[in-house]
Amino acid sequence: MGDDTNTGPTGEQPTAADIDQDALAQLKRQLGELTGGELDLTDVQIINLITAIGARTDSDGSVTFRHILLPRKFCNGARLMDVTGQAVSAGNGAVTFLLSSFICFTRLSVLPPVNLVATPFSTRPVYVTTQYKLVPDPAVPGAFSDLEITLMAWSSGGSPAPEVVIDWRCRLVEVDIIF
Repeated sequence: MGDDTNTGPTGEQPTAADIDQDALAQLKRQLGELTGGELDLTDVQIINLITAIGARTDSDGSVTFRHILLPRKFCNGARLMDVTGQAVSAGNGAVTFLLSSFICFTRLSVLPPVNLVATPFSTRPVYVTTQYKLVPDPAVPGAFSDLEITLMAWSSGGSPAPEVVIDWRCRLVEVDIIF
C-alpha cells in the first residue's frame, strides 16, 4: 500500500488552504534562503516543491515574407515553436524572463513574427499587458538567440497588480542551427 502522508483526506495533493499559513511562510522563507534568493512561486508550488513551468510543441508551418524593394510576397516552409508557461508578477506588477528559461533546450535560434498572449489566473479583476524583445545572438550577426518577455499585471483602476499568476503563450519561428 502507498504512503498517504503527503495527501489530503481525499487522496489528493494538499492545497494552500490545507496548510497553516505561518508554517507556509516559514517554509517559503527557508527555501528562499537555501536557493539564495526570493522565490517567485505560488503557495501551491511551494507546497509541492516541484511544478511544471512550461510546455513546448514544434510544428511545420509557413512564413510569409514581403519583399522590401518589389511589391510582392513569398512563402517558405518553417518550423514554428509554440511555448506556454506560467509566471507570477512581482511587487511592481511585472515579471521579465527569457523564453529559454521555460523550455528544455540549450541553444535557440528564433525569428519574428512573434505572437505573445497572456491571461491572468485570478478571481479579482486584473489585466495583463505584454512586451517582448528579441535577444541578438553575439556569435551570429543578424540572428536572435532568445526572446525576453515582460508581462505586466494591472488592477482594474490601472495600478500595478503584484503577485498575480499569469498564464502565457508564445509562438514564433524556429531556425535550424547549422554548426
